[in-house]
Amino acid sequence: MLAFILLHLYVTRREYPQELRLVLSATLVGLIVDNTLGYSGLVSYVGTPTIGYVPFWLIAIWSGFGATVRHSQALFFRSRWHAFLTGFLGGPLAYAGGVKLGCLEVQGAWGYILVGACWTFAMLGLFFQGGVRAPPRSA
Repeated sequence: MLAFILLHLYVTRREYPQELRLVLSATLVGLIVDNTLGYSGLVSYVGTPTIGYVPFWLIAIWSGFGATVRHSQALFFRSRWHAFLTGFLGGPLAYAGGVKLGCLEVQGAWGYILVGACWTFAMLGLFFQGGVRAPPRSA
């Protein structure tokens, strides 16, 4: 993931400050979200070493996600509504995938509700941090 992020920052060097800010913001948001989920006891993660409740592999995924917000994930950040739906629906779907892979556990419906709520705030935060804005509409 480090190689991906370094390559990404090199390729997008003309927008380096904004791209680096998104990578760092996504990393911090991920630490907060996943430590909140872990602390709640409704989500548990597999893997060591950790920072709090969060294994390094998950922190790396959040960092890489930050590098994609304005690019391959731009569709999901075109507006506040898109960012909201990405968090509200995408978060629980991503964690359901993690459960199937055996990387984490989510405790029932309340666990998924909390994941959706945390991810909704996270995606809106990344949107306002400098995510993609909707392109101007043509007449």
